[in-house]
Amino acid sequence: MQWLSAYDEVPSWLRQAAGEYANAHPDDDLPYVVSDDELDAVTDPEAVMQGWLDAVADHQGAFFHQVEYAVLHSRHRTDALLRQLPANTVLSCHQEPVAVEALLRVCGDDADRWQAVLRDLTARPDPDETFGQFLDRHSARQPVTH
Repeated sequence: MQWLSAYDEVPSWLRQAAGEYANAHPDDDLPYVVSDDELDAVTDPEAVMQGWLDAVADHQGAFFHQVEYAVLHSRHRTDALLRQLPANTVLSCHQEPVAVEALLRVCGDDADRWQAVLRDLTARPDPDETFGQFLDRHSARQPVTH
């Protein structure tokens, strides 16, 4: 609704429909996602971002992904926040080295663990698996003995 209100090019019928939807769904109040510069002024940026994740936990779609990517790309992100994001989102992010850093901690120099990660990365991902679940699954694997 905020996006539609901000643009003059949006047809009036769409603005009206969006307004009617917003009035019919007052509980769909989604959080306002702020920039890292704005988070700098907050005492507990992690708590703010946790609030975003909690607010969109039952949502899907564009806004859910906006929150995911805001957390993923934030310099205020923490391991606890990243663990809640979908594994395929974190693992496919090439702009931030967060997945690599986490996998290095989990796999270290264990070639068998790296092989297991490689198998999982080339398989069809589970869209419901969080990054934390992915890491835990690979942390729990015992090395293969020959």
